[in-house]
Amino acid sequence: MTSDNQMPKNARHPRFEFAFEAHLDVGRPVFIPNVPSGGQRGFAPILGGDFDGPRLRGIIRPGGGDWPHARMDGVGASDSRCVLENEDGALIYMQNRAYRHGPPEVIERVLQRLEVDPDTYYFVSAPVFETSLGKHDWLTKHIFVAIGDRTPEKLIFRVFMVS
Repeated sequence: MTSDNQMPKNARHPRFEFAFEAHLDVGRPVFIPNVPSGGQRGFAPILGGDFDGPRLRGIIRPGGGDWPHARMDGVGASDSRCVLENEDGALIYMQNRAYRHGPPEVIERVLQRLEVDPDTYYFVSAPVFETSLGKHDWLTKHIFVAIGDRTPEKLIFRVFMVS
């Protein structure tokens, strides 16, 4: 038996392996105010981008989208979907659910696409992948987490595989 703040003896700890970094070009969102679930619901098109990592490299195809929910508690929850095209031609579907929050003045700067220190706010996501059986199906067999960053030009996710 352990106390509330201690891990059990010999407990396993997760390891994080860098998978890739994605740079997405995202259009300006439009929002529907006062939705019944509270806050605002939005849509922003994913215009393209690229990604690069130890086992993957390629482009993000235009045509995806991000569906943000600006919640009444100040949290930005989003659900984005896009298709990655690896340099070998393999297509990979990515769905990415994220939470972003921080001090209101910091989030306001993020939303205005101004320079913001990424350590001043929380932006974490859980991407899930689907692809054909074969070389890249390791993506469909693991849990991933990503750390997000919004720069004036790009939406960036550093994706890590949990093992």
